[in-house]
Amino acid sequence: MEIFMKKRLMSFFLAVSLVVIPTNALADTANINNGIINNGTINVQFSDVKSDNWAYQAVSSMSERNVVNGYEDGSFRPNDSISREEFAKMIANTFSLDLSVTQAVYYKDVPSTRWSYPYISATKEYITGYYPPKGKSFFDPGADATREDVATALVKIMDLSTDDFGSHFKDENKISPKLKDYVNVAADNNLISGYPDGTFRPLNPISRSEVAALLYRAIKGIGKADTPDTPYSPDKLTTQTTNSTDLGKTTTNGPRLWVDVVKEETLPGGNPSVLVKGETEPGATVTINGNEVIVGWSGEFSTDIPVNQNGDFKFEVKSSYMGKTTVVTKSIGMSIAAPKLKLDKPDPESTKYAEFNIWFEWVDKFDGSPALYVNGEKRTYSVGGKRGQDTYSGAVKVNLRGGENVYNLKLANRYGKESATVTKAVYYNGY
Repeated sequence: MEIFMKKRLMSFFLAVSLVVIPTNALADTANINNGIINNGTINVQFSDVKSDNWAYQAVSSMSERNVVNGYEDGSFRPNDSISREEFAKMIANTFSLDLSVTQAVYYKDVPSTRWSYPYISATKEYITGYYPPKGKSFFDPGADATREDVATALVKIMDLSTDDFGSHFKDENKISPKLKDYVNVAADNNLISGYPDGTFRPLNPISRSEVAALLYRAIKGIGKADTPDTPYSPDKLTTQTTNSTDLGKTTTNGPRLWVDVVKEETLPGGNPSVLVKGETEPGATVTINGNEVIVGWSGEFSTDIPVNQNGDFKFEVKSSYMGKTTVVTKSIGMSIAAPKLKLDKPDPESTKYAEFNIWFEWVDKFDGSPALYVNGEKRTYSVGGKRGQDTYSGAVKVNLRGGENVYNLKLANRYGKESATVTKAVYYNGY
């Protein structure tokens, strides 16, 4: 069984060795799948991994297989780092490692009662623990899984020889001494690469979406070493759709670069933002309007850019690799809507009480507590709760005078957008 498993693992890694991307694991029992049943099948959807996200297919597929999970709020948090114990769970689940329950404690910080114990035990030969000169070994399960962790795991699980290897990186002195050989062997075998400046950055963490994509390609690649699944076919780079405007593309024989700019789907009450995403040469350095962004191991990148006003926004994306640069400029128009305010009871009312609550509701995607002005004066009000995805209710208390009282209400959200004014008339007939 062990020999068979190694053969399957070897076939897989040969299949994906040229397209390995960063990895990031999933959570423990606090995480859940967010599925929608459709025609007898479950379509996994997460609020922050839309269908146009570069990792959507991988995240959805691996979630359906219960290899990765989402959170209770319906999110996946694709850019969050992954812990070492989460990485162990994903490796164990992906390759169906033996999770036999024993009472043996291999690391002092991973007791048999810890949720990740069976996964860490099953992967102890692949994911390195820590062995101080004195004292008991430990695993540091909650720490981020790093690039050197992944490189080492790949070499060990493929049973590659570390007897002969080259030297690849300028910052080898920053690689953990016991892992340096594995990292260089991984580079020798094109399992992992460094950055354009010649560094490896061994302690950089890995994101959840990156590990989902790695394991997704792993499952697809087992037994298909002659037909690797590459994410860089020309078709994939030229058939993308976008609602942005291409303002020109300047290429100086530089790295391939595909860019899209879309309006980010924001959760109710969240900040409006633009999602800039794309793919380029693995190992390239990418900047957006001069700010460097993280590039995944397979060349994918994405970042949210907050927007706080209406207008047309331009984004210059540069990809630099091996001394050459490609530039793509995109533009997108954004508008932030004003709150839509209406009264629960717009008709005039009469009362015999000197205090009166005016109930109202408003619709605002980006602000669940806008400022309220009554007859030009800013007033506090009670929030009654949500009545829909972007619909809220509230009430303001007013003190009445004898006869007719007229109140003009207006809302202003945190972006300075004001609603239309609504008027409430209340007749006080008390004494």
